[in-house]
Amino acid sequence: MRTKFLNTQRSHTIAENGLACSSHPLSSAAALRAFNIGGNALDAALTAVIVQGVVDPGMTGIGGDCFCLIGQDREQVRAFNGSGRTPAKASISDLGGEVISAQEPAAITVPGAVEAWAKLHKEYGKLEWSQLFEDAIKLASEGFPVHERVAHDWGQETANLANSETARDQFLNRKLKSPTAGQRWRLPKLSRSLTSIANQGIEPFYRGELARAMVSYCAKIGGKHQLSDFSEHTGEWVSPIYTSYSGLDIFECPPNGQGLVALIAFAVLEEARGYGWLGSSDPLDPDRVEWQLRALSAGYEVRDKLISDPSETIGLVEACLAKPHISNLAKELMEQKKKRTPLYKSPLTTPHRDTVYVAARDKSGLSVSIINSIFNSFGSTHVVPDTGILLHSRGSSFSTDQAHPNAYGPSKRPMHTIMPSLAIRDGKVETIFGVMGAHYQPQGQVHVMTAMQDCGLSPQAAQELPRWFANPDGYVEVESTVPAQLVKELEHRLGSVHITEEPLGGSQIIKMENGFMIGGTDPRKDGLAIGY
Repeated sequence: MRTKFLNTQRSHTIAENGLACSSHPLSSAAALRAFNIGGNALDAALTAVIVQGVVDPGMTGIGGDCFCLIGQDREQVRAFNGSGRTPAKASISDLGGEVISAQEPAAITVPGAVEAWAKLHKEYGKLEWSQLFEDAIKLASEGFPVHERVAHDWGQETANLANSETARDQFLNRKLKSPTAGQRWRLPKLSRSLTSIANQGIEPFYRGELARAMVSYCAKIGGKHQLSDFSEHTGEWVSPIYTSYSGLDIFECPPNGQGLVALIAFAVLEEARGYGWLGSSDPLDPDRVEWQLRALSAGYEVRDKLISDPSETIGLVEACLAKPHISNLAKELMEQKKKRTPLYKSPLTTPHRDTVYVAARDKSGLSVSIINSIFNSFGSTHVVPDTGILLHSRGSSFSTDQAHPNAYGPSKRPMHTIMPSLAIRDGKVETIFGVMGAHYQPQGQVHVMTAMQDCGLSPQAAQELPRWFANPDGYVEVESTVPAQLVKELEHRLGSVHITEEPLGGSQIIKMENGFMIGGTDPRKDGLAIGY
């Protein structure tokens, strides 16, 4: 740890008994309260996620999906796929354009998060189910202060929210303005729905009054959703996937998530390390940065062509991570580097999306890496009347090409961008990490992990580095804090570079050092790492 107190770098949080990191102070505070009343890491993580669906409503909520990695050591690490499916009566012939917009009913798949929370809690939780919701219910009912980054993101969506009758009633004031930082905001209808779930479990959400309200509303706007689509929904425990990098085994959730993209990049970079191609240990070394960009670009190409519903991806992980394939890919990328070949350009639309990531660990070693999403900022912008439930837009990730593995169709899960991660050393979980920002997530994971492993940076310092992105639209996107000389070098090597004033992603990291938990959180968000 090398915190420089005369610059803007944050200090770490160091804890021994329990630690949680989220992108919102009220979520982190709720996690700490869960620890203090006898909860474990899973209780703390779920409490934080549920609160964030209230206080950061443009990013997540009960109308979204969830992925999770959880465990204490290599043999115990498990993955949970909490993504929802399309209606059983969905048909690609119902679509009207070349893309599925966030606002059309086809974008609304069955929300899987609430059911995922219940299954995770049943297996690992120590607190009562209702206790997980207490903070969120109170904040939604009595109101919460809107924090700075939340206000910024909320304000950018004012026009979209104003165009949705149900969203503007919940998320804009009478003058159709979004709240400013420091303003109190209440979500009383959402509070009532949270109370129903807290008291009755998942029954009202998937089979009862809330499910009927969601189905009725979706039918009103032209959706094919039926009550059976909700009552038959089930998330599932799945085997995590992994690869090795610099002495670590890095674990991800399997497809339909995009964790495979990061693993392809890590495997390629491990191969490049062996040849001495990665340059110096300076995280801003142009060779190192270019290799990251090229490795991720290759991973995005696999994602866009092949990642889809799990039934369509049998054997994909093994083929992509096979040693001969990775070795050949690394050599191909080296040739591209020599020839200054441009990055892969996706045939898909690839705007950034929104999500929430939480890392938590307790004294027993239970480690939780969980991510919750409504995809677009404020999801579909469809709020189910009288419930406060904002429905997500995850179905907009489907392809409209009937021959594509990720083609829209009945009872299918779409390609998913959310991807929690764990890193294991010598059989034990060493690092819990995740990076928000939809398509940026694999790039962000590689960025922070290589900075820690190869460059000796602490978790906090790794998150505070300037960022770059192999944008699947075919150009390099860099934050305005990236040094001008590096930008110039990337332009020379890769062509088009776009400088953005908007932050790329957000992240949380917990790492074990000397028997303590070291927590850091991204300054691009409002969050806190908090422990005891």
